Amino acid sequence: MNVLRTVLEWSLVRKIQGFFGLILLIGFAGQPDDYVSLGFGLFFLTQAVFNIGCAGQACAAPGQNASRNNLAEADQDLMVTYEEVERR
Repeated sequence: MNVLRTVLEWSLVRKIQGFFGLILLIGFAGQPDDYVSLGFGLFFLTQAVFNIGCAGQACAAPGQNASRNNLAEADQDLMVTYEEVERR
C-alpha cells in the first residue's frame, strides 16, 4: 500500500512516463525480439521511478517556493566578473 500511495503522489508527467514505460515493457514481453521497446521502456520507467530527466522541460521550472526576489538574488550570485591581465 505504501508504494501505491507514493505513486499516486507523483506529478502528472511522472505518471505518464511510468505508464508509457510499462506499456513498452509489456510490448517487449509479447514480442521478445523487439529490443527497441525494451530500451525505451526501461528508459521511461527509470526516469519516472527515480524522478530524473527533463520531460517537457519540467526541470527548467523554478520550485513552488521560489519568488522573484529569490531568483534575482540567485542570478546575482552567479554573476561572473573578469579581470584584465596585462602581458609583460
